[in-house]
Amino acid sequence: MRLLFLFAMLFPAFNHDQVQASWQMDVIKGAKALDWSNKPINVSELEELASILKAYDLQLEEINLTRTGLTSKGLEHLAFGLHGNKTVTKLVLTGAILEEEGLSYLAIILQSSRVERLNLGWVTFPPNPSDGFGAFIKAIEQATSLKELILSYQNFNSTIFKAIEQNKSILTLDLSRHLFWFEEKEKEDAAAKLLFSLIKNKPIKELRLEKLVFKANTVKEIFQNLKKSNVQFLYFGRNEIGKVAGGALVDFLKNKNLILLDLKKTSIGSNKEIFTSFTNILKTNKTLQQLDLEDTKLTDEDAIALSNSLKSNRSLHSLNLSENPITVHGIVRIAAAIRQNTCLKQVSFSKPVSIANQDQAAYNTAIKDIKNFIRRNKVCLVLLFPSSKLEYPRTHTQSFFRTLPKDLVRLAIASLFELEDLKS
Repeated sequence: MRLLFLFAMLFPAFNHDQVQASWQMDVIKGAKALDWSNKPINVSELEELASILKAYDLQLEEINLTRTGLTSKGLEHLAFGLHGNKTVTKLVLTGAILEEEGLSYLAIILQSSRVERLNLGWVTFPPNPSDGFGAFIKAIEQATSLKELILSYQNFNSTIFKAIEQNKSILTLDLSRHLFWFEEKEKEDAAAKLLFSLIKNKPIKELRLEKLVFKANTVKEIFQNLKKSNVQFLYFGRNEIGKVAGGALVDFLKNKNLILLDLKKTSIGSNKEIFTSFTNILKTNKTLQQLDLEDTKLTDEDAIALSNSLKSNRSLHSLNLSENPITVHGIVRIAAAIRQNTCLKQVSFSKPVSIANQDQAAYNTAIKDIKNFIRRNKVCLVLLFPSSKLEYPRTHTQSFFRTLPKDLVRLAIASLFELEDLKS
């Protein structure tokens, strides 16, 4: 690996008169994001970007190089440009093809910049890693500024998992579509053990485990370990949740940290006993604010069970029931329940495929009632973290407040366990 202090010798002095391309002018004029996603990029363009990063006092915060054909050589220039940079906090390298040398430059970026959010989804790592991979692993362990790490669409790598566990700053971790399937049971058990340890012992607040390739019994153990975790935002969509795992999911819902639960495209609605237990826990849950049940095979029977929960639940403000075969009858029951609910601000349905003539008026009335009720409701916002030192993932704070009408936002100071004491 080349010494970092020699990088400057590789680049000619930047000529301000050569700045002509629109992306260059946008960056220099104060753009906060540079999106090169899905556009072929050559090494000379990255060399010029590096020169601009060095020559100007910029406001650039995000660089997106998704599927640009980024290689190790291009990453060398980027590492030079980001060395000592104080503004760029998000770096997206989805689909990059990195050799050993590229991993060395990625390590330099982690060690010498302020990158907080790193996306390595679909990144191709070298088949026989050596020194460069070792430098990258060490950088992951020691990256104190790293808050978010995306490793979706990857094969399981025990060394990377151990490095993540050593890191004390990562709050958001995405392992979606991670391949944990092994022919040998011993290898799969070892991989699962590392995942459980990471979930239980890390200060991770947002965890994405969508569409994992795992055997059924392991899903149950995932929920058992999640119950002991600090996870507040869980994305578990597109996974198979059978009867055994479903019981563990219901038990996990008792977790007093949970704020968001995404179960879209799972099969939780297929087991009526499990879903009924799920809705019973939801009645008294005091922390869950967002629940996504899109395309989970819910029927009118499930909608009725859910409506009984909504009558007494005082924490949920967003509920997604779209792409489920719920008929007018189920929607009417949900509408009646929302009449008694004072916190729900967003409800999503899919219009029934067919509505009988005699049901059309009931459907129209139910939809009108739901709109009126949620417009009437105020947001019951609980205190999200018991400790003032806990850093809240900004992706959620931004999206949460952006969706709420300003005149309806109510800030309540209360503990997680005193929701009933919130006053208007």
